[in-house]
Amino acid sequence: VVPKVIKHIMAKIPAQHHEYGILCLLFASTFVLIPACHYVGSSHLLGAFLAGLMFCTDHTIHHVWTAQIKRVLQWMLRIFFACTIGFAIPVREFGSTTVIVRGLTYFSAVVGKLATGVFARPMNRKEFLTIGFSMSAWGEFAFIIATASYEEGTIDKTAFSAVLLAVLLSVIISPYLLRTTLLYFESHAQKKMDAHLQKYEGNADGHPVYFSINTKSRGSWGHQDKILHSIFTLELEIIDFRSWHAPEFNHSHHLPLTKESFYVMDQALILPPTKHLSDDDKRKLKERVKTVRSELKSVLGERSVVTIKRWLPGVLKTEDRIDKKDALFGEHVVPTRRPSYCRREAFKQAHSIMSSVDLGALARAAAPEY
Repeated sequence: VVPKVIKHIMAKIPAQHHEYGILCLLFASTFVLIPACHYVGSSHLLGAFLAGLMFCTDHTIHHVWTAQIKRVLQWMLRIFFACTIGFAIPVREFGSTTVIVRGLTYFSAVVGKLATGVFARPMNRKEFLTIGFSMSAWGEFAFIIATASYEEGTIDKTAFSAVLLAVLLSVIISPYLLRTTLLYFESHAQKKMDAHLQKYEGNADGHPVYFSINTKSRGSWGHQDKILHSIFTLELEIIDFRSWHAPEFNHSHHLPLTKESFYVMDQALILPPTKHLSDDDKRKLKERVKTVRSELKSVLGERSVVTIKRWLPGVLKTEDRIDKKDALFGEHVVPTRRPSYCRREAFKQAHSIMSSVDLGALARAAAPEY
């Protein structure tokens, strides 16, 4: 019901004022629901939660919140938790045997958080552990609930101290386990890829091809799973990937357009690392691009937009010229880079582009489209 009401209201607001309009609706809902929940005997936190839940399907508010509120919110959260939860942690009670035993017992419930790894896509050891440890690191709301329960007399001081000890263990240990997991699998993947690239070392005529892929389509259930499955089926290794809802396209507020940006290495197509290709190589490249686009469109729908561009990481435009001549023999040459060097540069460039604000503009400037 609420999304339909929001859609009706937003339709009456000029497009240039959509961001301000949706933000005002969010705050108005918050100011109504927080006291309403408090006066009916529930928690005011429930009111804040419900206000956010009402707008969870609206993607314009996601953009507005990140642009207008997030920076202020980060400092407000730090001050809030330091002045409320931080000062309330009973550090001296952590030396009690009873608190330690009960705290470790409560901490065992972290297995339930680790189990959320079953929702990882694609389902493998790395993604399972990454999702599980990421969820295990969340626990700030437990501090608030524990403090409120202690103040209301629902739990005694020993139980309160044990709960805080369990939450602290979770939020401190889990990030280190997550970091260890990522480093381990990154190192393992690097060794595997180094072995794969070794056969191309010293071969000026054969490097794996890199692509920049941008898609735009209507979001649907299992949307990302289908895309990832197609990517892996096509033998494309993901260098970096982002998915977001572009607010400039989402004026409907109930049928969002989802955008994805991939930087991938093609493990099936081998070409010289230059834009100056022979006619036969150009034909191979166009056929491969056609195959990738066709596969993605079959998943995203025929009305989707799929842009694919070849990408030459580590190859400078000033170096990639066919008119350069060898100083000794005077022959035309095309200087090349080692495959391992290009792959390292691919990770650096992709991360730099993905971390920038205007993903679309940078993606368009990456390379010519095929």
